[in-house]
Amino acid sequence: MMSNWDRVLPPSRPDIDELDRIVSHIRLYQPVRAAVLGSTPEFCDLLVRLGVETTVLDRNFEFHTRSLRWRAWPGYVDLVLGDWLDSLPTLSGKFDLLLSDLTSGNIPYDDRERFYEAVGSALAPGGHFFDKVLTNEAPLTTLAYIEQKYSRLPLNLRTTNDFSCEAVFCSEIQLAAEVVDTTQTYARLMRDIPTRSMEAFVREAQRITPSGNLWYYGRDWPALEKGYCRSLKLIEKNRVNVGGPYDGRAFQYLWKKGTK
Repeated sequence: MMSNWDRVLPPSRPDIDELDRIVSHIRLYQPVRAAVLGSTPEFCDLLVRLGVETTVLDRNFEFHTRSLRWRAWPGYVDLVLGDWLDSLPTLSGKFDLLLSDLTSGNIPYDDRERFYEAVGSALAPGGHFFDKVLTNEAPLTTLAYIEQKYSRLPLNLRTTNDFSCEAVFCSEIQLAAEVVDTTQTYARLMRDIPTRSMEAFVREAQRITPSGNLWYYGRDWPALEKGYCRSLKLIEKNRVNVGGPYDGRAFQYLWKKGTK
C-alpha cells in the first residue's frame, strides 16, 4: 500500500493542468453525480469544493482512511468498498462523471476490456470519463540513459520522483516481463548500475514506489488500445507532464457515453 503518498509528486498524481481541464468541464456540463476510481485526494477535493455529489470506489479501506489526511476540503464522500470489477457493474447508469488517474496499471491485461466496459456501464447516458493513462508510446528509457542522467543529478524529492517514473515505470526493464515488479526492478538497477548514486536513488525511490508491488505496464499500447473504452466516444486526448518524464508516455483522455 502507498503509505507515503505525501512524498508522491506529479506526474504520478494529478497536476494543475489536468485538474483545470476537469474544473472547466464541470462548470460547462454541471454533473450531479460523480465517482472517483480510488481515493485520489485531488479529485475528491475538487468535486467537494464544486458541490458535486461524490462517490469513491476503492478496495482498500485503510488507504481511503489515510487519504483523508491529504484532503484540503474534507467534505463527505460516499464510499463503495470493493474491487472495481465487482462494484462497477452494480452501479449501472449512476454517474454523470467518472475520474481516474493512472488506474489501468492496477488491472490485469486480461481484465482490461471488461473493466472499461464496466466503466461505460456505470456512466449515465451522456456521461463523461476522464482517464489518465500511462501508455508508454514513446521509447522506453535505457539503463545507459538512467545511469548517465541520475549520476549527475542531486538527490531530492523532485529528482527521486522523476527517477521513479523513468527507471521504474518507463524503462526497458519492462520489456521481458511486460509488468512492473518493483522488487525485481530495483534489484536489476542495483545489479546493472552498481554506483553510489544509484544506491541512493533506489533507496529513496522505495519511499515513493515501494518494493513488493506489481503494476501492469510494459505491453505495447497498440495491442491494449483495441480494448480501451470501445463503448465510449473519444472527445479529447491531452498531453500531460509536458517536458517531464511522462511527456509522450502518458495522456489524459476524455470519453463520452452516447445518449441512446
